Amino acid sequence: KVTKQLYKQEGCHPYKMAALPWVQLPLWIALSLALRNMTGYFPGLTPPPGVAESFAVEGIFWFQDLTLPDPYSILPIVLAVTNLINIELNSLRRQSPSRTQRIMTNMFRVLSVGMGYVGSQMPAGMTLYWSISSSYGLVQNILLKLPRVRRLLTIPRTPSESKQPFRDLATIVGEKAQAFVRLQRENLRRRD
Repeated sequence: KVTKQLYKQEGCHPYKMAALPWVQLPLWIALSLALRNMTGYFPGLTPPPGVAESFAVEGIFWFQDLTLPDPYSILPIVLAVTNLINIELNSLRRQSPSRTQRIMTNMFRVLSVGMGYVGSQMPAGMTLYWSISSSYGLVQNILLKLPRVRRLLTIPRTPSESKQPFRDLATIVGEKAQAFVRLQRENLRRRD
C-alpha cells in the first residue's frame, strides 16, 4: 500500500519506468539487424557479393575481420560481464526483493550469459556494437548513482538515495558474500 501511495503521490507509475526499454528495444533490434546484414551474416545463405567487403578489413586489435566471430571470445565475455554487473548493481539496491523481482533478476542473469554465447557466434561487428552499448549502459548506471551527478542533472533526492553509494554497495556485497559462504559451510556440514 505504501509503495502504491508513493507512486501515486510522485506520479511515478511502474509502467512508466517499463516504457523506456520497450521504446529502445525496437531500435536495438533494428540496428542489430542492420549490422547483421552489413556484416554479411546470413545463416545458411550465401551473402550477396560486396556486402561485407569493408567490414572484412576494418577491424582493430585482435578482431581484424568484423564479419567473423571474435576469435578469442573477448567481446562476448565483455558483453556478458557488463550486462551481469548492470543487473547486479540494480539488484543490490533492494534489501528484501519480492518473489517476482528475484525471478526477474535470475531470468536477466541467465539472459546475460545467453547473450554472451550468442555474441560468440555472431560477427565481431555485431558483438562490438552490443558490447559498447552494454558498457555505455553500465557507465550511465554507475554515474547516476553519484549524488553529485544526480544534482547536476537536477534529479531530486529520493529516500533510498545514499550519500556514499559505492561504500554501501560494497557493504551489501560483503554481507551477501558472507551469507553465501555461511550457507556453503552449512551445506558441507550436512553432507558430512
